[in-house]
Amino acid sequence: MADVQKICGDEAAIEVVTDFRGFATDPDDPNIDPLVDILAARLGRRPQATGAPYFTDASALVPGFDNVATVVIGPGEAAQCHQTDEFCYVQNIDDAFDIYSSLIQRMCK
Repeated sequence: MADVQKICGDEAAIEVVTDFRGFATDPDDPNIDPLVDILAARLGRRPQATGAPYFTDASALVPGFDNVATVVIGPGEAAQCHQTDEFCYVQNIDDAFDIYSSLIQRMCK
């Protein structure tokens, strides 16, 4: 921020609006087993946990809910997020619906 302020000069005002830390859930956390099981059945193998280089509301929600185990999963493509021509394939929405429905049924028994 100091470098940006230096480039912009004293006439520019820079204010931090949010400063959320990233989060991570241990892939072996038993709280995510129901989702991992559903994904493994769909993929034919256990899904590989990866990080993401973008902001998600989970960065604010995780600490607000005492660092609850969290997985970001959705139908969108990371490269499309917040683009002028952002879109989502209908098949991906249908797949996400099936995953969410299966998870809700499993968790609410």
